[in-house]
Amino acid sequence: MAGPKRRSQAPATPTAVQPTPASQKPIKIPAPGSPSWRLALWSSHMPNLLVFVVAAAAVFFEFTTHPSYAHSTELQSLLKHSFIVWVCLTARVQLADFVIPPVAARRPPSLRGLLTRHARALFVALAANSAGTTIIRPLFGAAPQYEETVRLVVPIYFLVEIVVDGLRVPMPALNAIAGLSVSWLKAVTISKLVMQWQASADAHPLTFVVVSSANLYASGVMLRFLSHYNRTHRVLELSMSVFWSVVQIAGASAAIGIVAHVANHFTQRQERQLEARALYFCVAWFALNKYWRKPLGVLLVLFFVPNATTQGKTKPKTN
Repeated sequence: MAGPKRRSQAPATPTAVQPTPASQKPIKIPAPGSPSWRLALWSSHMPNLLVFVVAAAAVFFEFTTHPSYAHSTELQSLLKHSFIVWVCLTARVQLADFVIPPVAARRPPSLRGLLTRHARALFVALAANSAGTTIIRPLFGAAPQYEETVRLVVPIYFLVEIVVDGLRVPMPALNAIAGLSVSWLKAVTISKLVMQWQASADAHPLTFVVVSSANLYASGVMLRFLSHYNRTHRVLELSMSVFWSVVQIAGASAAIGIVAHVANHFTQRQERQLEARALYFCVAWFALNKYWRKPLGVLLVLFFVPNATTQGKTKPKTN
């Protein structure tokens, strides 16, 4: 007797899993609370917003144009002192290898090494602070005030050394304060130098470009020159990058000088006050963006994203 028939079963075949192409992998978008998102917020977006807000407030309250601010001897003296502080702080970062060469840094501390370091740092501060007056004052028929520069720079340099090395005040905070003060100074002097150029007997367009460039970039160019010479031991290196940098400096200086020049003309006409304020806003924004935005970003990151600085994700930038 035949037994019950067994139902034939086909061997099960495993279902092949289709590989997911690399292009179809889900892209991870950083969450609003992730460190990268917060780093971008406090290092870039917030500084840009604050630069815009402060520039608008400066124009609205006439901090850069009202005679009580623009022609105040005490305020201008204070702002010029802050510029010297800014140069000293910038030199500590950009020319650290010039002030303390790597060979000297490996030697044990000594009085001779200390004096050499301060002599080099003072030379840098004096050279950077004298660069502008060396170019601008002769163009207006005056002699450079080197004695006045030495009288101001030397005590301020040692004051910065005491504040930074002795009192341990964080440099990002000092850079942000000095950068804001220098922005105020430059926003005022851009318009004043343009008016002085216009009132001069030989108001040549080339002089206009040179004066504007020296006012905004002379100290920075001097610091870059000393840093370049310290690295290469060459006085001048002709290359396309150097040429393009000079073109950018001249172009930016001429453009912002023309903006200030037109704004000065508009202020003399009652119906053009709104246009004048808009142009003065451009001048204030340019100064704040150049001198204050980067140190402000470093300071905000230090406060709100402290892990980024400890992990080396941010590096202080100087102008």
